[in-house]
Amino acid sequence: MEPASHPKKTRFKFIPPKTAKGHQKVLTIDSDIAIYCGCPTDSFWPEHIHGYVQIMLTYSPKGGELVWKDPEGNKNREILRDGYVYFIGSAVPHSLTWTQGYLIIFYLAPHYASELEKVLSEGVCVQSFTRMLGHDYVVCALVDLFRHWCTNRPDHDYPLIIAAARAVIRDLAHACVSDRIRERGRLDQLSIQQFAAVTGYMEKHLHENIRVKDLARLVFRSPKHFMRLFKNTAATPAISYFRRMKTTRAKELLASGDFTIAEVVNELGFYDQSLLNRYFRKYLKTTPRKVLLSKNVPKMAASIQDTG
Repeated sequence: MEPASHPKKTRFKFIPPKTAKGHQKVLTIDSDIAIYCGCPTDSFWPEHIHGYVQIMLTYSPKGGELVWKDPEGNKNREILRDGYVYFIGSAVPHSLTWTQGYLIIFYLAPHYASELEKVLSEGVCVQSFTRMLGHDYVVCALVDLFRHWCTNRPDHDYPLIIAAARAVIRDLAHACVSDRIRERGRLDQLSIQQFAAVTGYMEKHLHENIRVKDLARLVFRSPKHFMRLFKNTAATPAISYFRRMKTTRAKELLASGDFTIAEVVNELGFYDQSLLNRYFRKYLKTTPRKVLLSKNVPKMAASIQDTG
């Protein structure tokens, strides 16, 4: 009687995208994992799609940018920073510019990273490596091991590298998935830190006309996703929130008695006095002239023609 035959396990083979060169140093190390580890200089990978889930770690970059398209086709840009992890979905068109520094990229077969793939609905997730793992010296030591191994490639360390890769991927993927689940548990809202970052940016740019895509970039979301998150958090759209902040600041300046209405218009970047009056009526239920009169500065108020 012949022994039963067992189906042979299909080996994962990394196939470089045809539209982007620079993947020659990617090493397949297991049935569902490949690794790139190196220090490329002045490199550019044009827009491409891998078909693999990617986990990219950046160290001491001297310059670099990741550009990707979200599900709506909008382009998003992220300056690459030291000690950050970039999770990229398998079907996300993306390009990479890299000036100098150290890169470690794990390429994962979609079936191996199915849970991670599910949470990458916006295409890319960006998180701080140290914030995600804290002082996890074991994982940090494993990352250093990859640097050494990809430089020397000793055959006798091969089993160790496979185990180390799986350990690092498991911890990073778990941290990313857990973070996204916590966000969804807050009824799809911005975190306290994210909301503070956005409103702080608004406060510093009251004299400008900000754009939603600039706010979305602060929390690594697409404009459409950001608008939903912000409204769920503040119960008002982001631009309306910003306009109310701007109008409140205008009221404070007028109430101080040190500014005329025309000066406030110039100071805070309103197009004209009629826009200022419209915002005062909408958000504060009053007019700039009434604010001046209520603060006992009748001389200044009388010198201004109320356009409303």
